[in-house]
Amino acid sequence: MNIGWNILEVLLVNKYLLSIIIPSRNEMFLQNTIEDILKNKEVATEVIAVLDGKWAEPPLFQHPDVNVYLCTRIYWAESSY
Repeated sequence: MNIGWNILEVLLVNKYLLSIIIPSRNEMFLQNTIEDILKNKEVATEVIAVLDGKWAEPPLFQHPDVNVYLCTRIYWAESSY
């Protein structure tokens, strides 16, 4: 029984081999960071930019491998300790 995944199976299921998550608070270098990642990627890579509170300024360009999420609320997990 083969329980391992090969690269072809991963691509058929997920499309990406690597996901890079970038937390950002109106970061002025966010666009350059994303462009640099896309320019230098060696495998199928997605970039997920999570913006904290407001949209990036200047606005980010659109790319099929880039997803941008705006987080407007902070949720705190209560500890039972």
